[in-house]
Amino acid sequence: MKNRFIVLFVAFFLVLSLCSCNTSDKPLEKAGEEVITLMREMTVSEEYEKLYGLPDSYSQAVAKLREGDYSNAKELYELEIPTSAFSETNGISGKLGEYVNSALYLSLANRINQKAGVEALSVSAAYSAQISFVNASLKENTVYLYVFDNGYPIFVAFLPGEDGSVRAVGYFIINESFAAESADRIAESFASVGISGVTATEK
Repeated sequence: MKNRFIVLFVAFFLVLSLCSCNTSDKPLEKAGEEVITLMREMTVSEEYEKLYGLPDSYSQAVAKLREGDYSNAKELYELEIPTSAFSETNGISGKLGEYVNSALYLSLANRINQKAGVEALSVSAAYSAQISFVNASLKENTVYLYVFDNGYPIFVAFLPGEDGSVRAVGYFIINESFAAESADRIAESFASVGISGVTATEK
């Protein structure tokens, strides 16, 4: 009887532990690192490159992307994007407004890459990645910028959904003119592509 009670107690404790793990919020920084891990695996996989089928003319851009080391970020910044960057959502409310707002957050990376040409935009799209996780405390779209010693910066947008779900989407910033050496330079880089008022805060 005593042994049976011990077994039941241990089983009950394990259930509580599992529930606790499943309902705990995953930190945004950790989720961003998971997205970057996926992106790094893409860059070193020749099979992935063949699977995606980018034109041969993009091979030089892909080769330069693969030269980067994305194992550890040198700096991490949280970006505050001014509402003026999303003036397109004026007059759009409800679910559609939320959808458009999230789409515009994701388009920020594309707007930067587009300035470097169609090739940069296409390669960035091919090597983007996303995951879903739980963080019930996140209520607003949030953007992190991961900066590396050797490699392109990585833009990760965190988009909260229903019941605490969050979608994290990462893009390489494949634009040689995008400077990310400091918070001020990041703000200047966004301003150079027509997105003024961005504030970068080091995490």
